[in-house]
Amino acid sequence: MAIGSDADLRLDKGSTLKKDLQFAFTGQPAALGFSFGVDAISLTLEFPTDLWSDFDDTNALRYRAIRTARYHDQIINGPRLKPLVDNRFAREWLGHLMLAAISNEAIARSISLAEAGANLASDTAELGLAGTLEVLFQSPVVDDPTGQGNAQEKLRQDLASLIALPEVRETLFVLVEILWQPIDASWEPWLRERFAATTAAAALHAIASSCPEIDADSLLVDLDPGPRDPTDIRNDEPGIEIWISEASPGGNGQIEQVLRHYAEDPRRFFNLMTAALRDNDFALSDQQLERFVTRTVMDDPSGDLALAVDDFRVAHGATETQEAFTHLRECLAKEGFVTFHAFVVALTNRVLRPGSSPESDAFFLDAIRRWTAEEERLGIELDARVIAYQLSRRDDIDSALSFAGIDAPSLNPGQWRFGVIYGLLWPRGAQIRQAGLALSSPFGEVPPVEPLLPMHYLGGAAVLVDIRDQQWQEICLESLATKGAVSLSCPVDQGELMAQALGFLATNPVHTDYLSVFARVQSIRRSVECYYLDLDIAEAVQ
Repeated sequence: MAIGSDADLRLDKGSTLKKDLQFAFTGQPAALGFSFGVDAISLTLEFPTDLWSDFDDTNALRYRAIRTARYHDQIINGPRLKPLVDNRFAREWLGHLMLAAISNEAIARSISLAEAGANLASDTAELGLAGTLEVLFQSPVVDDPTGQGNAQEKLRQDLASLIALPEVRETLFVLVEILWQPIDASWEPWLRERFAATTAAAALHAIASSCPEIDADSLLVDLDPGPRDPTDIRNDEPGIEIWISEASPGGNGQIEQVLRHYAEDPRRFFNLMTAALRDNDFALSDQQLERFVTRTVMDDPSGDLALAVDDFRVAHGATETQEAFTHLRECLAKEGFVTFHAFVVALTNRVLRPGSSPESDAFFLDAIRRWTAEEERLGIELDARVIAYQLSRRDDIDSALSFAGIDAPSLNPGQWRFGVIYGLLWPRGAQIRQAGLALSSPFGEVPPVEPLLPMHYLGGAAVLVDIRDQQWQEICLESLATKGAVSLSCPVDQGELMAQALGFLATNPVHTDYLSVFARVQSIRRSVECYYLDLDIAEAVQ
């Protein structure tokens, strides 16, 4: 049921009008809506004890991701800034602006975030909020006082007006302290919401994978079961309920089909949920791009891969380029790279773009390593704009870009350098982790997902065996017989060991108390440096 409505109206002259409507009937608050019966599936989620207390490792990626996400959530949805800035998108931009300003100051002077915040508050920072707005967000002042026909300039004017308000600035400086203040019990409800939203997204992904004929977009996800009847037997159950329901009155058989697939093999359904939380194609592309430049610049600059890259760069004509690229892909495969479409496109358009060279590869490697090092030092996830701005100020940047076939113009070269570097850097962080998992609901706002949050608690589900261990065969068969599942691993540059393991398992059954059965492959996956083979016994108790 809806108890009200709000809208942001943009008028012809560039001004905006905020409307907030509340529904009433005979002078009393009322709700509008309708109800009908649908088929649905409910998952009850019980949380680990005190999620907030499990963030001791300040260098962990999970710590940086959660702290940054908490900051953005309080900026957008928190009670402090919302009364001052009623436009949600303006609050979101203010959050990005403040984060960019404080992290830029911390990096520029090699100081902590708290010290950088103090410099910003006292107007002694190298680049204040207004300067950050103009430089890092590429919003030059133009002669257009009404902002008509120039949406970017209108946004700049709105943000500039907001950061000039003392109460808005004061609130931003209070909220930015989230980035370094200790995580305490007040974070627990928010962490549970994120945990539940991520689990719901994983469940929806598992439904789409196990039942490909079902359109997952036609299913609705709710994290709040709503008011219950006093006699409902679920009233006293702990945890949060996740409801996935059909949208058609009476149901159309989709949920029934999901339940049939789940009943046939519950373990497979939960394995699909876990797979949805692991690294996606974008994350794997990020990892492989960094590994590629590390390999060609530092680890083996004269190896087969580096030579194949040189041949590709000097190739002329379509035929020669195609032959060189085919040879490059073969070398990538031998080195353990997965040459899927997203990685190949990113590699050719960013690292191996026309005019690139070993010097530009070294520039990429330095940029990515500096990005990672500053994130670890500051304990947050950094915006690519900040890294691009810092790199654009280096003395050797023009020569580095010229090696990549990019010559600096004589007009406004500073902003040009920043824009070029920002365009060359590839997405990282939450932006790629959330790809393919975002949830939406027509009945309310669903929190953004964070795969790192539940994945922290899913590491010990099966025994992990290194295939290089001389006793791996005995350990593998014993684990399958006693636990019903096992995971095998090997380095990516020794993938032939995985092929040998599959051959062994195809000819050697697993002996349990009264069965002699063969293992079943659940998935073959990889991380940065390893392949993983997940196996189970279909006949094992689930």
